[in-house]
Amino acid sequence: MKKAEVLINVEDTRWSKAVPRLRSFARKTALLAWEDCPPREISLLFTDDLYMHSLNLTYRGKNKPTNVLSFPMDDDQLAGDVVLGYETIVKEAGRQGVPVAVHTAKMLIHGVLHLRGFDHMKRKDALIMEAKEDKLLEALGDPNA
Repeated sequence: MKKAEVLINVEDTRWSKAVPRLRSFARKTALLAWEDCPPREISLLFTDDLYMHSLNLTYRGKNKPTNVLSFPMDDDQLAGDVVLGYETIVKEAGRQGVPVAVHTAKMLIHGVLHLRGFDHMKRKDALIMEAKEDKLLEALGDPNA
């Protein structure tokens, strides 16, 4: 089966310093999270908190930046977009005591799972999504390797 196509845009260059081999790492992570799904185009944007704040306010009515946003598309060719905010992810990684690459992998997986239709609005759904995230993160291995 043909794999998904992953398009990557690095708008904030700090990402490339924080996550070794960012593009190959992001592609590998997104494809893993898209496993067993029909081939679609997935767009990844690595940006900053200023842009994330704007998107979060516009699309979710929340007046603050966030770590990851997903924009699923109901299209035979496009899965959707996943957008990641640099400063928030770096801060969260520091608070959790994990490398930035590990937290970025978790957020990428989280975002792609939203494109697949996973959600965490109800407790039961959140537990299912978290278990899937953990399984995929474990399958990914060490993002720094």
